[in-house]
Amino acid sequence: MAVPRNNDPNDSRDRSDGGRNATTGNMSIEALADAELYDIPVNVDFLKIVQYAETQNQTNAGHRNQAWQRSLRAYHNEHSSRSKYLGRLYSNRTKLFRPKTRSAVRKNLASVGNALFSTSDVVSIRAEHDSDPRKLASAAVWNEVLNYRLDRTSTKAGIPWFLIAIGASMDAQLHGICCSKQCWEYEATTKTRQVEVRKPLMDDLGQPVFSPDGIPAEIISQEDEEYEKISKDRPMILLIPPENVILDESAPWYDPAQLSGYLTIQYPMTVNDAKAMMKSPGKTDETAWLDVPDEMLKTGSSEYDSQGVRLARQQSGQDRQSRSSGPGGEHGIVWMHENFVRFDGVDYHFWSIGSISYASKIRPTEEAYPEQLGARPYTIGYGAIESHTIYPMSPVESWQPLQQEANDIVNLQLDVMKQWAAPIAKVRQGRMFDWNSLQKRGAGGIDLIVKDADDITFDRAPDISSSTYMQSDRINADMDDLSGSFSQGSVATNRALNETVGGMRLMSGSANSVTEFDLRLWVETWVEPVLRQVVRALQHYETDEAILSIAGERSKMVERFGVDSLTDEDLIHEASVSVNVGIGASDPMQRLQKLGMGFQMLGTIAPFFNKKKKIDAEEIIKEVMGAIGFNDGMRFFVDDEGGDKNPEMMMEMAKLEIEKGKLSLEAEMNSEDNETRKLVEQMQGRFSLIETLINRMADMNEVEMQNRVNRANALTKGMGDMFGQMGQGARRPQQREPV
Repeated sequence: MAVPRNNDPNDSRDRSDGGRNATTGNMSIEALADAELYDIPVNVDFLKIVQYAETQNQTNAGHRNQAWQRSLRAYHNEHSSRSKYLGRLYSNRTKLFRPKTRSAVRKNLASVGNALFSTSDVVSIRAEHDSDPRKLASAAVWNEVLNYRLDRTSTKAGIPWFLIAIGASMDAQLHGICCSKQCWEYEATTKTRQVEVRKPLMDDLGQPVFSPDGIPAEIISQEDEEYEKISKDRPMILLIPPENVILDESAPWYDPAQLSGYLTIQYPMTVNDAKAMMKSPGKTDETAWLDVPDEMLKTGSSEYDSQGVRLARQQSGQDRQSRSSGPGGEHGIVWMHENFVRFDGVDYHFWSIGSISYASKIRPTEEAYPEQLGARPYTIGYGAIESHTIYPMSPVESWQPLQQEANDIVNLQLDVMKQWAAPIAKVRQGRMFDWNSLQKRGAGGIDLIVKDADDITFDRAPDISSSTYMQSDRINADMDDLSGSFSQGSVATNRALNETVGGMRLMSGSANSVTEFDLRLWVETWVEPVLRQVVRALQHYETDEAILSIAGERSKMVERFGVDSLTDEDLIHEASVSVNVGIGASDPMQRLQKLGMGFQMLGTIAPFFNKKKKIDAEEIIKEVMGAIGFNDGMRFFVDDEGGDKNPEMMMEMAKLEIEKGKLSLEAEMNSEDNETRKLVEQMQGRFSLIETLINRMADMNEVEMQNRVNRANALTKGMGDMFGQMGQGARRPQQREPV
């Protein structure tokens, strides 16, 4: 389709479509204002591609949305919408939903919490080239900045990382995928304040007036000054509901967010919020938003087929993001779409109001998000893996057949137990009874009066056989194996193993291995890619001098790398981001045992290591104390203010002590006491030995030098004790002479 560039009469390009603008659904003149600058193909209507993507998604999302609804209802301990328990025939039957699904999901969430948040800094950033000290120092600084940002929860500087990570893990378990956007949030408002202004006092001739002391006179006044108050200046991770993600179904399954031919993210928001978003220039003061009339914004309140998924998630009778739920007007719901379309090998980005009208200019993605170096600022992670499928079956959905069987068995058992406690009444035909009292009978009720005992009898159901309980235990064990849980049902089923400690460890180990695999899959596909994009945003937008100063101090870049300052070029470089989640991360005791075994094995071969490798005691303290439940274990340890003194400094101090001793000996040599002279001769021998040791230390390595210094200190201390005794012995005769 040919799209007009402008209405210039001198422009000879094709305008056969009549010069339509944004209000008719086609590209506006403003949307093509940067077409020459970015080489945008003007013969392509990108909004048509978005409409096609939306149609394809609605066609293919039916079965997927039903599966997601079942998973959400199971997590809320509710039967599926098509369950027999919701029918009229089961209105008076037991309809219990066993919370096996919710229990398994919460155990997996607890494993995520233990793995990611047991220590104060799980994330580590390393330089790609470890031979450059400046790049090593830069990686250390960004490591501290990232941990500082993730550790804070304030809306101005911090990221609510705990809630976002746990929520993403829950999405991955319930839907099979989780999606998030990594961006920089910046909000600032212009305020006015009173400031004191000093101006020189001038006379009628325009000359400055001086005081008698020769000081220029000033006029002090209060004036208004505008300043920018920053309310938000932070990297942010926005968690996207999976039903609001539209992907190309033919995208490569291993990275659909980046390699999909088109990617559309639906954002429901009020009209007022949409207008505020389109007015915000961002931190770079660059904006690509179009001037969209309010009437056009209000037309974007379309309904989507995924409304059932939102209802299942909210557990309410009305979708809060639907057109009819809001009050309308400025607070009505409008669906804004962020779109990415790849055409001729170039990825383009723009916003639209639904699929009706453009809301921003079309630009290459690398221009819209320069911090991501051409990548889309979105990440899609997996809770389960199925090759060649971008929407795998979620773990919760895979548990549902066993969950339904567990529900059926327990409901049948409860029905039989209830019929045994309150059996069915059989009444002889033709007899007159108080039928209301018969139906409402219960404990403390009215007794029935009959003429003949055979007129009414109670038929009790047969007792529940042991085979039903055995089958229930087997279903529990199968579900625990599938979900990676370790429960009492697993112990009761495997009697041959639960009678020994080794067997218990074997069962728990197999359960932990499944949990750890799911955890590692989610970390590799979502956590690490997300944090890499957050680091790129930090490198591009971080300007908080206080945070950078704190990070520089915590990284100890001067002591570790010999770098006292970093330039912008040093700070912007590719770094590898890793999350320290390994085998045993979900089990703290297993983690401690493996850590101890590892250090024990390393200790046997430590003498063969390079002398440059040293043990980082601070990291060991964090790991061990974190595994036993203390997030910041360093608070139990304090620095030794005295510390180990430098051997060279200690040698100099020993030399000073020798010089002081020589001066004292010269003074004592004048004494006529024989005992004093003998002590002086012994001390001279000690001094000679210490001087010999000090002279030899210059040719020794650090360890040998430290040992010799310790020996010299011991000798010096002994020398001081002897000298003190000598002084006391020399003074006593002198005190006795007058007597």
